[in-house]
Amino acid sequence: MKKVRVNEWIPSDNIALEENANFAVKCKENILVVAGPGAGKTELLAQKAGYLFQTNICYNPQKILAISFKTDAAENLKQRVCKRYGNEVKFRFSSMTYDAFSKRLLDRFRLALPIEWQPSKDYEINNSETIEAAFKKVGYNNPRNLKKSDLKKFYDYTLSKVEFPI
Repeated sequence: MKKVRVNEWIPSDNIALEENANFAVKCKENILVVAGPGAGKTELLAQKAGYLFQTNICYNPQKILAISFKTDAAENLKQRVCKRYGNEVKFRFSSMTYDAFSKRLLDRFRLALPIEWQPSKDYEINNSETIEAAFKKVGYNNPRNLKKSDLKKFYDYTLSKVEFPI
């Protein structure tokens, strides 16, 4: 991968970024990007990763973690970055879902939790029984008397910060 100066960086694959997207890619602070489906959020993130790697703002051995709601979005982003920047960044760029990231954290630190909070070694995530047990563990008493399938929807909506319609 070719290293470039910040002022010499251009988007990969001859992609022309509009002014706001270019600003978001080059912004040094955290920035919120809100856009509808198909607007190019994944591409913007791939360009941002490329910018950070190529300009050496994210220098080796630093890594980038991208978290998505959906598995296909996480995989798409990882493929774009690895295809463009190769094996050099393959182990420095992680793209996963919230559930996968949470599970990785829990797997790594499960035994550091108080014994009564530790899930079993073969626990599952993202199923209604596990979610119901977790809600009960933290004191959620299901005041709406949601069915298990609706409790899963409530969990998903809560993670995405979308108002729950029930």
